Amino acid sequence: MAKEKKTKNKKKNGNKLGFKGIVIGVGSVLSAALFLPTTVFLFFGMMPTMAAYFADRKGGWKAITIGAMNIAGCTPFLLHLWTTHNTVTYALGLITDPRAVIVIFSAASIGLLIEWAMSGIVITIMTQRSKTRLMDIDKRLKNMAERWGEEVAGKMPLDEYGFPLKQPTDAE
Repeated sequence: MAKEKKTKNKKKNGNKLGFKGIVIGVGSVLSAALFLPTTVFLFFGMMPTMAAYFADRKGGWKAITIGAMNIAGCTPFLLHLWTTHNTVTYALGLITDPRAVIVIFSAASIGLLIEWAMSGIVITIMTQRSKTRLMDIDKRLKNMAERWGEEVAGKMPLDEYGFPLKQPTDAE
Protein backbone atom coordinates (compact mmCIF):
# COMPACT_ATOMS: atom_id res chain seq x y z
CA MET A 1 0.00 0.00 0.00
CA ALA A 2 2.84 2.42 0.81
CA LYS A 3 4.42 1.71 -2.57
CA GLU A 4 1.19 2.59 -4.36
CA LYS A 5 1.01 6.00 -2.64
CA LYS A 6 4.60 6.79 -3.59
CA THR A 7 3.88 5.91 -7.21
CA LYS A 8 0.81 8.16 -7.27
CA ASN A 9 2.81 11.06 -5.77
CA LYS A 10 5.53 10.62 -8.36
CA LYS A 11 2.98 10.84 -11.13
CA LYS A 12 1.48 14.00 -9.63
CA ASN A 13 4.80 15.79 -9.07
CA GLY A 14 6.48 14.50 -12.23
CA ASN A 15 4.40 16.69 -14.56
CA LYS A 16 5.23 20.17 -13.33
CA LEU A 17 3.66 22.05 -16.25
CA GLY A 18 0.11 20.99 -15.65
CA PHE A 19 -2.72 21.41 -18.10
CA LYS A 20 -2.44 25.22 -18.26
CA GLY A 21 1.27 25.03 -18.98
CA ILE A 22 0.75 22.55 -21.80
CA VAL A 23 -2.00 24.67 -23.33
CA ILE A 24 0.16 27.80 -23.14
CA GLY A 25 3.12 25.94 -24.63
CA VAL A 26 1.11 24.52 -27.53
CA GLY A 27 -0.53 27.89 -28.11
CA SER A 28 2.85 29.61 -28.16
CA VAL A 29 4.29 27.14 -30.67
CA LEU A 30 1.21 27.46 -32.90
CA SER A 31 1.35 31.27 -32.73
CA ALA A 32 5.05 31.27 -33.53
CA ALA A 33 4.42 29.06 -36.57
CA LEU A 34 1.43 31.10 -37.69
CA PHE A 35 3.30 34.42 -37.42
CA LEU A 36 6.67 33.08 -38.56
CA PRO A 37 8.10 36.31 -40.06
CA THR A 38 7.37 38.19 -36.83
CA THR A 39 8.80 35.33 -34.77
CA VAL A 40 12.02 35.26 -36.81
CA PHE A 41 12.44 39.03 -36.61
CA LEU A 42 11.77 39.20 -32.87
CA PHE A 43 14.00 36.21 -32.15
CA PHE A 44 17.01 37.97 -33.62
CA GLY A 45 15.94 41.50 -32.66
CA MET A 46 15.37 40.65 -28.99
CA MET A 47 18.72 38.90 -28.47
CA PRO A 48 20.07 41.66 -26.18
CA THR A 49 17.08 41.06 -23.90
CA MET A 50 17.71 37.32 -23.87
CA ALA A 51 21.38 37.92 -23.04
CA ALA A 52 20.42 40.29 -20.22
CA TYR A 53 17.90 37.77 -18.86
CA PHE A 54 20.47 34.98 -18.67
CA ALA A 55 23.24 37.28 -17.37
CA ASP A 56 21.15 38.88 -14.61
CA ARG A 57 20.86 36.27 -11.87
CA LYS A 58 19.58 38.56 -9.10
CA GLY A 59 16.11 39.71 -9.94
CA GLY A 60 15.52 40.46 -13.57
CA TRP A 61 15.10 44.24 -13.53
CA LYS A 62 17.96 44.59 -15.98
CA ALA A 63 16.23 42.26 -18.44
CA ILE A 64 12.92 44.10 -18.04
CA THR A 65 14.50 47.52 -18.63
CA ILE A 66 16.59 46.37 -21.57
CA GLY A 67 13.62 44.45 -22.95
CA ALA A 68 11.33 47.47 -22.87
CA MET A 69 13.80 49.60 -24.77
CA ASN A 70 14.72 46.70 -27.06
CA ILE A 71 11.10 46.17 -28.12
CA ALA A 72 10.80 49.93 -28.65
CA GLY A 73 13.77 49.73 -31.02
CA CYS A 74 12.22 46.76 -32.86
CA THR A 75 8.78 48.35 -33.22
CA PRO A 76 9.36 50.59 -36.28
CA PHE A 77 10.90 47.75 -38.25
CA LEU A 78 8.23 45.33 -37.07
CA LEU A 79 5.51 47.73 -38.26
CA HIS A 80 7.35 48.05 -41.58
CA LEU A 81 7.46 44.25 -41.85
CA TRP A 82 3.73 43.98 -41.17
CA THR A 83 2.71 46.72 -43.61
CA THR A 84 4.90 45.69 -46.53
CA HIS A 85 6.16 42.16 -47.29
CA ASN A 86 5.28 39.93 -44.37
CA THR A 87 7.62 37.08 -45.35
CA VAL A 88 10.47 35.29 -43.61
CA THR A 89 12.91 36.40 -46.33
CA TYR A 90 12.00 40.05 -45.77
CA ALA A 91 12.26 39.62 -41.99
CA LEU A 92 15.78 38.19 -42.39
CA GLY A 93 16.57 41.08 -44.72
CA LEU A 94 15.48 43.55 -42.03
CA ILE A 95 17.65 41.83 -39.44
CA THR A 96 20.70 42.00 -41.71
CA ASP A 97 20.11 45.68 -42.51
CA PRO A 98 22.87 47.60 -40.66
CA ARG A 99 20.58 50.53 -39.93
CA ALA A 100 18.02 48.27 -38.24
CA VAL A 101 20.70 46.47 -36.22
CA ILE A 102 22.16 49.78 -35.04
CA VAL A 103 18.76 51.15 -34.03
CA ILE A 104 17.69 47.95 -32.25
CA PHE A 105 20.96 47.47 -30.36
CA SER A 106 21.24 51.19 -29.55
CA ALA A 107 17.78 51.12 -28.01
CA ALA A 108 18.79 48.07 -25.94
CA SER A 109 21.97 49.84 -24.81
CA ILE A 110 19.89 52.85 -23.77
CA GLY A 111 17.86 50.45 -21.64
CA LEU A 112 21.10 49.27 -20.04
CA LEU A 113 22.11 52.89 -19.39
CA ILE A 114 18.73 53.62 -17.80
CA GLU A 115 19.08 50.58 -15.53
CA TRP A 116 22.64 51.54 -14.58
CA ALA A 117 21.73 55.18 -13.85
CA MET A 118 18.59 54.35 -11.90
CA SER A 119 20.47 51.78 -9.81
CA GLY A 120 23.02 54.44 -8.89
CA ILE A 121 20.35 56.98 -8.06
CA VAL A 122 18.40 54.52 -5.92
CA ILE A 123 21.56 53.45 -4.08
CA THR A 124 22.44 57.08 -3.36
CA ILE A 125 18.93 57.90 -2.12
CA MET A 126 18.75 54.80 0.09
CA THR A 127 22.19 55.53 1.57
CA GLN A 128 21.20 59.11 2.38
CA ARG A 129 17.92 57.98 3.93
CA SER A 130 19.67 55.41 6.10
CA LYS A 131 22.27 57.96 7.26
CA THR A 132 19.51 60.43 8.14
CA ARG A 133 17.59 57.71 9.97
CA LEU A 134 20.69 56.69 11.91
CA MET A 135 21.31 60.30 12.97
CA ASP A 136 17.67 60.57 14.08
CA ILE A 137 17.96 57.37 16.12
CA ASP A 138 21.16 58.60 17.79
CA LYS A 139 19.49 61.92 18.61
CA ARG A 140 16.45 60.19 20.14
CA LEU A 141 18.68 57.83 22.10
CA LYS A 142 20.60 60.79 23.51
CA ASN A 143 17.34 62.49 24.53
CA MET A 144 16.09 59.30 26.17
CA ALA A 145 19.38 58.86 28.06
CA GLU A 146 19.17 62.44 29.36
CA ARG A 147 15.57 61.96 30.48
CA TRP A 148 15.62 58.39 31.83
CA GLY A 149 19.28 57.79 32.62
CA GLU A 150 22.10 55.85 31.06
CA GLU A 151 20.34 52.53 31.63
CA VAL A 152 18.09 53.29 28.64
CA ALA A 153 21.01 53.90 26.30
CA GLY A 154 22.09 50.26 26.42
CA LYS A 155 25.68 51.08 27.30
CA MET A 156 25.66 49.81 30.90
CA PRO A 157 26.85 46.29 31.64
CA LEU A 158 24.04 43.91 32.60
CA ASP A 159 23.98 40.73 34.66
CA GLU A 160 22.59 37.44 33.36
CA TYR A 161 19.06 38.50 34.34
CA GLY A 162 19.19 41.81 32.47
CA PHE A 163 19.66 44.07 35.49
CA PRO A 164 22.38 46.76 35.45
CA LEU A 165 25.51 45.92 37.39
CA LYS A 166 26.38 48.35 40.18
CA GLN A 167 28.93 50.88 39.08
CA PRO A 168 31.20 52.47 41.66
CA THR A 169 30.28 56.13 42.03
CA ASP A 170 32.61 59.04 42.76
CA ALA A 171 31.35 59.26 46.37
CA GLU A 172 32.48 55.67 47.12
